[in-house]
Amino acid sequence: MQFRCSFLASFAALIAFSTTSFAQNDDCATPTVVVGLGTFPFDTTTATTSAQQMHPFCPTIGHDVWFVWTAPATGNASFDTCNQAGFDTNIAVYPGSGCTSASTNLCDDDSCGNLESLVTWPVLMGNTYMLEIGGSGGSTANTGPGTFTLSIAGPPANDDCNSPIILGVTGGAGYDNSQATTGLQGNPTCGAINNDLWYTWTASMSGTATLDTCGQSTMDTIVAVYIGSGCPVSASIACDDNGCGAQSMATFPIVAGATYTLQIGSPQSIGGPGSFVLTETPGGGGGTGTPYCFGDGTGAACPCGNSGASGHGCANSVNASGAQLSGMGTASVSADSLLLQGSGMPPNGSVLYYQGTVQTNGGAGAVFGDGLRCASGSVVRLATRMNDATGASGYGAPIGDTPVSVRGQIPPGGGTREYQAWYRNAAAFCTPATFNLTNGLEIIWAP
Repeated sequence: MQFRCSFLASFAALIAFSTTSFAQNDDCATPTVVVGLGTFPFDTTTATTSAQQMHPFCPTIGHDVWFVWTAPATGNASFDTCNQAGFDTNIAVYPGSGCTSASTNLCDDDSCGNLESLVTWPVLMGNTYMLEIGGSGGSTANTGPGTFTLSIAGPPANDDCNSPIILGVTGGAGYDNSQATTGLQGNPTCGAINNDLWYTWTASMSGTATLDTCGQSTMDTIVAVYIGSGCPVSASIACDDNGCGAQSMATFPIVAGATYTLQIGSPQSIGGPGSFVLTETPGGGGGTGTPYCFGDGTGAACPCGNSGASGHGCANSVNASGAQLSGMGTASVSADSLLLQGSGMPPNGSVLYYQGTVQTNGGAGAVFGDGLRCASGSVVRLATRMNDATGASGYGAPIGDTPVSVRGQIPPGGGTREYQAWYRNAAAFCTPATFNLTNGLEIIWAP
């Protein structure tokens, strides 16, 4: 009878030990998976103390339990038990998953009230981390249930020009740059841009676009625009600080299908919520250079009475107003941002942009094909382009081309040059020729 009682007592103790001694996540080899951000429960009451104590800057983490977590965003993560446990906690973070022999300095004993713990560290979205929670030292008094919190603060994903938000042809977006950082990325031409965010945008037409934050933020904003996508490799082509009060408005030349990088931030180190709008205006209408040689009868007559509108070339098969050449940007050899823009031409047809040294027939032009040749003399072929679906195209540094001054071999001291676009117009129209031309454009180059 005594043996039977002793056996039963021993068996009961064994059952009690087997059901209470080991938490499921007592070992780093079997961590509990934590998903997302928020507050999560833990209980170290029955946990043992791991042999893995690879945090030389903190006391022993006694009676510890383990969790594995994948960061759902990039930023500064916080892992804490502050005001969430009734005992003296100790915590640590290890990069990766599973048990590791690498030590960590991401540990904490008493950073917040009631002897509880807080660790913060930078995380990358998709990276995995092991979280260890226990008591300070090895005392069984420092065990029990509690909760811990995981949060991520800090810069949004498009804080870096290597990871911009891709807008496509969308005409604007909302933003919040209160957590954005300030780096050395970009080269705005109107002052430093702090707390900056990055976007890439694709023009749906040729002409001009205006980027503005007017009336869309209570913060002082500043914006810049660059050619192409990714981190800028040259100075901005447009930049503005106070174009509409404390907010910003920048206008820049665009070509359909071309991509532009937008930098949006504040002139001070203060951010906040806001939004921006992109407004496109089709066609030419730029203000650099002096147009001349129009197909409206003010110069030489168009070859078959196909007069165009004022400021344009002779009429063509798709546009009774005729095609137009205009210029935008800075015509300076040392800071060339000139963009030659052609519009009003047949869609999806080829066009040659060229440079001359004299105005033909004193600027009145001479009949050539279905139009008037306006620029002649020593001719430089700048480039052949394909018009977009609206009959527009362009050439110049703002859309990634070799600068006009370089391609046209403008001397360092500057000079005067003539420009025109010679385009294909194969439809049966006017003369048997299959081409026409825009008006002429005279550019006076500064050094």
